Amino acid sequence: GGQMLTLDLFFFNQLCPHPMIYAALQEGLEHIGRIRTPRASTPPPVIGLAEMAAGEWETLSGDTSFQGLKIHLDGKFECEHGRLSGMITTVSAADRKISLKRKKRDNHEYIFELDEDGLRMVGQCTKSSASWVLTKATGPSTGT
Repeated sequence: GGQMLTLDLFFFNQLCPHPMIYAALQEGLEHIGRIRTPRASTPPPVIGLAEMAAGEWETLSGDTSFQGLKIHLDGKFECEHGRLSGMITTVSAADRKISLKRKKRDNHEYIFELDEDGLRMVGQCTKSSASWVLTKATGPSTGT
């Protein structure tokens, strides 16, 4: 039925262009669009990446740069017993990628990709080929 209406409107369109015809056509097309295109149903993220990454991490492979890494729920992190610290930011929520940026002025940034379960992450330095595999030792620390 919708296509017949469209053809009729185009037929009339040539004889007597009229704003009401355009409005009816637009409304009809919008209606068809609403029916045919299912809304992108993206469920709200159950847990943010900062919460997912929060906890204490152990180095499985790579150098000792992230020895004793501890990520807090507020996104702050420190490792090597507080000698290195900084903030994590989300690079891509869809890919579970976070950036660990140190406070030091060395401009080094480390991009880590979290596994779906949040128990392992693989990271690489953006300035060198250094890479790490970290596994979660404990859940988020409550700050005590």
